[in-house]
Amino acid sequence: MSKSDAIIKDNILEFLVNDPYHAFTVENLWENLGQPCKSLLHFKILTDEMQNNGNQYFLIIENPPFISFAKNDFTQDFLDDGGFTAIQAKHASNEQILLKARNSEAIDRQNQFVINNWKAKMAPWQYYTFWPLLIIATLSTGFSIYKAFNTDDQKIIELRLEMDNIKETLQDQSKNISNFNKTVDLLIQNDSI
Repeated sequence: MSKSDAIIKDNILEFLVNDPYHAFTVENLWENLGQPCKSLLHFKILTDEMQNNGNQYFLIIENPPFISFAKNDFTQDFLDDGGFTAIQAKHASNEQILLKARNSEAIDRQNQFVINNWKAKMAPWQYYTFWPLLIIATLSTGFSIYKAFNTDDQKIIELRLEMDNIKETLQDQSKNISNFNKTVDLLIQNDSI
């Protein structure tokens, strides 16, 4: 509702207050007010808005096919409080407050986006510490994986070496025993002669 529409609606109510003994149809109001708006259709739209938004401030007399308007006990009080012009001003003020709130929310969202982007970026010192740590961690992981898969082979090799050592030791001992046996046999044969 524009301010000019609110003024026209207040003029309708003032006209009804000034002539309290009659009820007026939309067409009669339009003519008696001197055709205050662009067309009769626009005037009908305004009276429909009045019926929907402020019907407690005047009487609506329905006599099909006509609808008539007249003043009631609240019409003058409503006009004294500012009428439809005050409602329009309050509505415009609320729209401005809502618009400011939306703008501040949008600014807050934009600021939060900037803050989040700033937090997501790495500082130069983080670059210098991140890459070496990543390389060390990758190498350690690779070495651990290598050790995990090669542990069994290493154990087998170690066991084979130990077995070879034991085998050599046993062979040496076996040779020593056979040499000892030969020596004992020779001694026994020499004693028997």
